[in-house]
Amino acid sequence: PANDTRARRRVDTVRTLTLLIFITLLNHSVFAGTRVSASLYAIHLNATPFTVGVVMALFAFLPMLFAVSMGRMTDRIGARVPMLAGSVAIASGAILPYLWPGMVALYFASVLIGSGFMLYQVAAQHIVGYIGRPEDRPMNFSLSALGFSISGFAGPMIAGFGIDEFGHTATFAALAALPLVPIAVLGLNRLRLPQPHAHAS
Repeated sequence: PANDTRARRRVDTVRTLTLLIFITLLNHSVFAGTRVSASLYAIHLNATPFTVGVVMALFAFLPMLFAVSMGRMTDRIGARVPMLAGSVAIASGAILPYLWPGMVALYFASVLIGSGFMLYQVAAQHIVGYIGRPEDRPMNFSLSALGFSISGFAGPMIAGFGIDEFGHTATFAALAALPLVPIAVLGLNRLRLPQPHAHAS
């Protein structure tokens, strides 16, 4: 019985980690793809190099200021709400240039996507560290890094092919569909996550 219990826990751990990496891959694909799409769309709209630089910088502006605070909040309330809120922000930011074409939408999209991914990623990394046994952490983080390698390749590739075939705004709409899977998984509570266990120290 003890061996059966350990085996079941191991299977549950692998399932949780696999699903977490999969939905993270989708969100990161949007983040990586929209960075390419935003810069190319800004150039298409005849933006100056300075303006393109501002659009790119906005992806990191709020994360630079609030990432530590978001980590502390995740310790207090758990990972599900930040991950869900981050996924919604990513989807909302990605759809903006499709619904509201132009430079103004790119500014808002960059802030929403960058901030949303920061919110999601801080919480997701928190969970990777707590899945399974302490000795499993090196493997868990290695598999998570492999997922980022895949999405870091897939996101820009999707963006490039999408822009060539369908145009800039349609590519944003296609990328906006990817976070709907993480939203569904988290909103329907299909991913088992560790409970918050913050300590005074």
